[in-house]
Amino acid sequence: MEKDKDSPSCTSQARNSASFAGGGFMAIYHVGMRQAVQECSSKLGREIFSGTLYGASVGSVVATSIACGISHLEMLEFIHELYNIAESICQWGRFSLLHPKLRLGKKCRDHLEKLLPSDAHRRCTGRVGVSVTIFPSMENWIITDFNTRGELIQALLCSCFVPFVSGIMMPKLRGKYCCDGGLSSNLPHNTDPSVITVSPFTGECDICPPADNESYYQCYFFGQTLNMNTGNTYRGMGSLLLLPWKEMEIIYKQGYTDAVNFLRKEGILTHNLVASHLPVKATPSSDEETMSDYGSMTTPNHSRQSSETSA
Repeated sequence: MEKDKDSPSCTSQARNSASFAGGGFMAIYHVGMRQAVQECSSKLGREIFSGTLYGASVGSVVATSIACGISHLEMLEFIHELYNIAESICQWGRFSLLHPKLRLGKKCRDHLEKLLPSDAHRRCTGRVGVSVTIFPSMENWIITDFNTRGELIQALLCSCFVPFVSGIMMPKLRGKYCCDGGLSSNLPHNTDPSVITVSPFTGECDICPPADNESYYQCYFFGQTLNMNTGNTYRGMGSLLLLPWKEMEIIYKQGYTDAVNFLRKEGILTHNLVASHLPVKATPSSDEETMSDYGSMTTPNHSRQSSETSA
């Protein structure tokens, strides 16, 4: 008997591409997601995200890391080091990322030079799509071919460049001034049903934090449909402001849990996975506030698929 095309097994086989939204330090949500997918992939003996990987801003770094076979532990260490540098160099508390002394763009370049393998450009050509915004036209440009490792790193830096935060001088790529890809398309190819969408912000995505009781309205923001609620407001501020590390851990575990829920829904995961605490601890922040919004996020994830079904 022919299998139903909408069955979980058929759907999971067709959906092996992914798109990762930008979000600054909310990239730790992607790390939690990556851990769940990596653990599931190792049990299945195959990479779940084996197709084309798209990303904007820090999402492009996530996509590149997966294509290069970089583990979630290495990705976590990347975020951890930047977090600690921002805390140690600057004394602006949560606003340390905005301090000109930090030189965020240079720090990111140094970390990418250490993180990426020597053949990263060959692994990513035709496999990774990096979203950048051309200045001053503000047109979106998705780069999928990289001639050298240096050009790949430059594309990632352009995709992550937030004007006046990452630096003053806007970087160039192939003779064009470019800045944060999230300013023109923060979730590339999000309308393609074959692409699994991942975002640290609640909205119409396959893997994202679940909607809370306040999510009555939505907005279309930089090419991504987002819910208007306090959780997204907090995460938006947390993209460029340093949150206490214990809140970063909650976001990391949320990414893990949401990925597990998605894998179960797709029929890919049939066993239990339990998120552990972060294997890397940063210096605790002096601000010990907690976000009650995250503690209440226990409802099932409302993904793009489920919203289409209900419609």
